[in-house]
Amino acid sequence: GHELLLQKLYDEDFVDREEKLLKKFLLEGCAVNPVGVLVRKTAYEKVGKFTDKIVWGVDAHMWTRIALNFPVAYLAEPLALYRIHTNSGTSGVMKTARNGTDEVWMMNDVFDQIPAERQDLIQLRKTAIKQVAHRTWCHAEALCEKGDMQATRAGVKRAVSINPAMLFQTRVPALWLASFFGYDWFKKLHGVKNSVR
Repeated sequence: GHELLLQKLYDEDFVDREEKLLKKFLLEGCAVNPVGVLVRKTAYEKVGKFTDKIVWGVDAHMWTRIALNFPVAYLAEPLALYRIHTNSGTSGVMKTARNGTDEVWMMNDVFDQIPAERQDLIQLRKTAIKQVAHRTWCHAEALCEKGDMQATRAGVKRAVSINPAMLFQTRVPALWLASFFGYDWFKKLHGVKNSVR
């Protein structure tokens, strides 16, 4: 019954002719709430239907494909409410860490659709996949904080499978251990590490 997060990307309305939103979608995932999107029928006709190959990120996949093909606009005024609860489909997907697998599929599919002459976008692919791994890890941390340790371990494993170099980031094995010892242990370890800097 109370507001948890106001999702506002920019302070002003604009038509995005510089592909600012497209690059945000590629590097940060779904940056818009699906209930706050308005699309012309001609855009759907050109880019095709929503995919049925994934569960997580179906909307982000569509908005990114549209932004690849059309100028998009952003309205700064929040116009929709979105309810988050533990029994939602989104929460269920995150508990299995399927979000990471689906988002990698989504990114690969989108990057495969980028024309070869758009090297400015193609060069973002490696970073985009690393960002998927990072978001997957962040979801795992949130699940650890909520006490869902099995889901935490699934998320950490998925993040590392997406970007194996994450194993060398101290926070990753620390979160894995926290899934056995509790989130307070992770916070203490993180606090000690930050105070040493």
